[in-house]
Amino acid sequence: MKCNFKPSAECEKCDNILCKVKGGEIDGKMMCGCDLCDNQRMVNGEFYCKFEDTSMFRWIDYEENSTLFIRGIPTNVAILRHKNYKLVDNATSVKFDTKASNLDEAKEKSEEILIKHWEDIYKQLDRNLKAIREEG
Repeated sequence: MKCNFKPSAECEKCDNILCKVKGGEIDGKMMCGCDLCDNQRMVNGEFYCKFEDTSMFRWIDYEENSTLFIRGIPTNVAILRHKNYKLVDNATSVKFDTKASNLDEAKEKSEEILIKHWEDIYKQLDRNLKAIREEG
């Protein structure tokens, strides 16, 4: 892990005398998980170290499919079928063929496909909303 403990302003109130901040011997790399580390971020009520997972995407694999989550969103945003590497965007129900030869490749292509798809959808919706606003 690339974690480097970064003392927060609250460290002075801490009673852990083993921490280097307090003159102890525990190195910053060993302090990962300390509630007072400035590198921690709160996402949906849970703490995450900003060095723990740099990817915005997180896959969970099941027997026949994998589900895709985006950091900060508690529900999955897409499903990838293992049998044929077909991807379904949960927001639009649009289906994509990843044209992949293995699961890792399919996941990587899925992320790229979804980003492009969502950018395209955003542009279309933005155009539609501008037209509605101009008419109103």
